[in-house]
Amino acid sequence: MIYGLVLLRLYDEALKVFHDTRNGGVKPEAITFASTSMFTSSALQLGKEVHQYTVDNKLENEEVVPTALFDMHSTTYGSHGNALEAIYLFQQMEKSETIPDRVAFLALLFACSHGGLVNEGRQYFDQMRVRYGIDPTIDHYSCATHLLGRSGRVHGACDILIQMPIKADVGLLGALFSACSQHGKVELDEEVVELLL
Repeated sequence: MIYGLVLLRLYDEALKVFHDTRNGGVKPEAITFASTSMFTSSALQLGKEVHQYTVDNKLENEEVVPTALFDMHSTTYGSHGNALEAIYLFQQMEKSETIPDRVAFLALLFACSHGGLVNEGRQYFDQMRVRYGIDPTIDHYSCATHLLGRSGRVHGACDILIQMPIKADVGLLGALFSACSQHGKVELDEEVVELLL
């Protein structure tokens, strides 16, 4: 039920059900916790509360929980400007031999993008393919493009889009076009227009 409410973006209701479940003596399963990580990124206190609950109930070693914890924390810290903490959490996850998945990398790229950690974000974007064999989705490409475009590295952002094996959507190309204009890279505007066609 919590997962369904999260998907419908009814976060307050999802939080209420989580509290009611906990207060009613019902022990949520690990997958319930994983779904709550989706809405805790906008509520730092709730994230801490949910994390503590998993520790108290010995759920932190369940299969889906380490990645969900990383996702929750890195998105939360990233959106609060603490991308270095997200990188630290990712490194701890790797040390624990938990294999990161697409969601973990997306959260990490998001944190690097919002924290201005361009070199680190680019390194992790490359690492997901080379070290872990994970093919980026349009969301990963979008994060990497925003990361480079915002920092003025529009040539690098353009290269990513040209080389990506999937078709870029209009929103992604529009963001790149804006970055080209914002940083005075008018010569790249034509390449972006060609990608749109």
